[in-house]
Amino acid sequence: MSLHNIPTLSGIIQQTPQQPANIETVRGNYRAALSELTFNSKPIITNLTIMAQENQYAASTIVREIEQQIRHNAPDQKLPVLYLIDSICKNVGGPFISHFARNIGSIYLDAYTLTDPQMRRSFERVLQTWKNGMPAGGPVFARHVIEPIERALNYMRDNQRQAIHTPHRHNLQSASPPRAAGQPTQPPRNQQIHVNPNFVSPPKVGFDYIVAGKRKRNQLDPRSSKFSTPAQRDRYNNVYMIKFKIYLEIYALRSDLR
Repeated sequence: MSLHNIPTLSGIIQQTPQQPANIETVRGNYRAALSELTFNSKPIITNLTIMAQENQYAASTIVREIEQQIRHNAPDQKLPVLYLIDSICKNVGGPFISHFARNIGSIYLDAYTLTDPQMRRSFERVLQTWKNGMPAGGPVFARHVIEPIERALNYMRDNQRQAIHTPHRHNLQSASPPRAAGQPTQPPRNQQIHVNPNFVSPPKVGFDYIVAGKRKRNQLDPRSSKFSTPAQRDRYNNVYMIKFKIYLEIYALRSDLR
């Protein structure tokens, strides 16, 4: 049902006095009639509006039944109940406006969030008519009732637009410049690898190596026929002594680590 098809009941509702019925009777009758409002039906909305007019003394009971209906019915059935609220407030008014105003913010937003985008646009059009939709051009609900609803709708729209245009955080973290084929992966800067020295085995230097070194040293005798000239012998001795000192230093380091 489009907005212009919402019933206008001027001239339909008769202002004849009615014998007040029992509140529970009104509740049961209205609940039964309200259960038929599962789609946009002008005759059903008109009948429910007339029932509200005839039972204004039970306004709080009728409002609670309508609130329960829109809270618990299916998402595709919420808009017709919103049209019913709109029709009662604009055509009957009186105590119904004050009773609906108490919870209209939560009722409206709870239903709005459960509906599809096309139905939400109809919700928004109804909300706009509440600013000046009374017969004399006045607002249906006071400004302090409508403004929180509008702020909530704006907040939801902003979040929706931000979610569409902002990539997810994990996508930003996983994004990295492409690496050329064969290029090694660079480790992060300032990242040091700490290794327990007990798991690093220094070169194997022990007593056998030192004894072997002494034996070699003893073989470096000036009378040895291994060297053809004294210069060759001296050069060999110097290189050997350097290596021998390195072995001793490594052996001492290994002993300190233990």
